[in-house]
Amino acid sequence: MLADVRSIPVGDVEEQDLDVFYEELVKELNNRTYHALLIADEDYPSQDVPDLNQPSQDVTLLESTLTGHYSFKAENVHKLINPSRSDIIERLDKLSEELGQNDNLLIFYAGHGVWDEDLEQGYWLPSNARMTSKSSWISNGTIRDYVRGINTQHTLLIADACFSGGIFKDRSAQLEGRALVELYRMPSRKAMTSGTLTTVPDKSVFVKYLVKNLENNTDPVISADEIFYNLKIAVINNSPNNQVPQYGVV
Repeated sequence: MLADVRSIPVGDVEEQDLDVFYEELVKELNNRTYHALLIADEDYPSQDVPDLNQPSQDVTLLESTLTGHYSFKAENVHKLINPSRSDIIERLDKLSEELGQNDNLLIFYAGHGVWDEDLEQGYWLPSNARMTSKSSWISNGTIRDYVRGINTQHTLLIADACFSGGIFKDRSAQLEGRALVELYRMPSRKAMTSGTLTTVPDKSVFVKYLVKNLENNTDPVISADEIFYNLKIAVINNSPNNQVPQYGVV
């Protein structure tokens, strides 16, 4: 069982036993529960926030990929289309109450993002946002607090929004050449964003290659590191405004 696997340092295991460890890990991962919160904000009633065309399509595409190719059951995938700030916070509160260490969580956000230069803070703009008031915005700091606080084994945040790079504790990301057994043993809070502290296009090259890599994967287990490094170059080479995806610790 994974409990036994996780209690033994990988360095103490003979090389020939690592395949057994990997097989046990795959079996145990199939018994874990995978949750996803997929958020799309594209219709903004306020006249000072332009509407977007793509986020809900991106969320629907990602949902079908997760449920069709991976161990995400439909009842554990929650979509919020054009949610307000309170809608998002209420769902995050619910996840905080319900999820535990046998769970893994993916949070995806597509919508407007802004950067406040004076506060050095990035924000998501829910559908009820107005540019003239921050009262309906959600700060990167709030998102970080929830990602850290939800008591899962692993939480991965993926943000496809302008200025989403401000979410990171540090923006340097190095691919760790460690076994997947070792990666899973340690709880993690990681984020992947479509860009840095810059604007990104409505029609998302980032989501296109994210989904493409997820669909093309044939391994029973894939790390977020692998997903990122498989899509980063494709996004850079095909982005109309030279966006550079980021990956790192929340």
